[in-house]
Amino acid sequence: LKELSPPPSVAAIVYCSLSVSREFRQVEFSHVRRQGNKTAHLLAKYAHGIDDFSIWLEENPCFI
Repeated sequence: LKELSPPPSVAAIVYCSLSVSREFRQVEFSHVRRQGNKTAHLLAKYAHGIDDFSIWLEENPCFI
């Protein structure tokens, strides 16, 4: 089987995650498409535009 390389836009995150995962006895990774995890996708999209620290307490952001 040919090993696939992650896209350059996420390569650092993938390789860091793999490095950290070596500290655990067992780790399972699975891919979930945007449509399968809409909340995480919306948060990531929102976070991409944040220039400063942001926090929510007790209530979800209105876009979720």
